[in-house]
Amino acid sequence: MNKLVDWKNRLKKGHMLSVIGVFFLIIVILGVILYNKQKEYRQTSENRYNMAFYELVDYVQNVDIYLAKSLISSMEFVILHLPFPVGRIVRST
Repeated sequence: MNKLVDWKNRLKKGHMLSVIGVFFLIIVILGVILYNKQKEYRQTSENRYNMAFYELVDYVQNVDIYLAKSLISSMEFVILHLPFPVGRIVRST
């Protein structure tokens, strides 16, 4: 208990109070800096996720187009290399 009273008396002096105030100010400034860095990191992470998602959508659309083109070109190849003309089959049915 005696130590608490002694510590309280030292705090009443301006020197110790200013040291605690400076430490508190440093802690608040570091907290603000860390909060801003964390917010910036979150925004960067979200931007990268969105960019990767849109690239994925673009790749899937390209694959869909390439598959459709390959299907059409393979059908033309099969139609051109049939042993009988397609026009005759269509007309006869």
